Amino acid sequence: MEINNKSYIARNLQNIALGLMQQGKHAEARKKFEESLILYRELNDYVQLAKIVGNIGALEYLSENYEEAITAFEESLNLRSDLGDRQGMSIALNNLGSVAYMQKNFEESSRFLEESLDITRDLGDRRIMVTTISTLGSIAFDTDDIAGAVRYFTESINISNELGDNYTISKGLEGFAGILLKLKKYKEACLIGAKYAFLLESSNKNLIEGELIRINEMKTNLKMNLSVKDYEKYWAEGMAMSVEEAIEHISLINVEETI
Repeated sequence: MEINNKSYIARNLQNIALGLMQQGKHAEARKKFEESLILYRELNDYVQLAKIVGNIGALEYLSENYEEAITAFEESLNLRSDLGDRQGMSIALNNLGSVAYMQKNFEESSRFLEESLDITRDLGDRRIMVTTISTLGSIAFDTDDIAGAVRYFTESINISNELGDNYTISKGLEGFAGILLKLKKYKEACLIGAKYAFLLESSNKNLIEGELIRINEMKTNLKMNLSVKDYEKYWAEGMAMSVEEAIEHISLINVEETI
């Protein structure tokens, strides 16, 4: 019977794990992923193995267990490489770059991300590309290459808007809010920051603690530099803006000031 088929059981375990992961039940999800992984290893199903290992890496990343995430993403990259799966390789490289970024290893992060970007540009895979570009923008910002950050975040937002992906739009807007804060353009930072926070929090994504911390840090910064009345006014206006209006406000940045 089908219920006794290892592949069928492994696939169902994987689906259960993904559901648990969406609910934030990471320990339970990890257990189901591991059970599925054992079956796929017995079946020598390397395509599914690569997927499961990548999912485990994503789970560890969300749990901020970065060393465990690196181990999983490296195994996923090796499996994808052996399979000749270039799209899968780009995802694994992007994931490794994201972990290195969270560890503030910017040089290594850039190397992984540039490798991923080369593949995604060649394949025309804009959904992976936009995430990679956004993280490269964050690296540029964190290393005081503001002109580079503007360039990366602009490309990221333009692609995200074409894709209609509010989550990746929010990441680009986050970058611009940070740039505007650095330029002491507090009104514009508040408008863009509010839209970024709204899109991120309404994205239905599993947000890691670091993302929520960054929103609170931005709010604190804005409150320190705006009156209570102005902060509440601009924040409400930013929340109510359309994505197109937020993108229009970004044009207020004078790149010449950033150099």
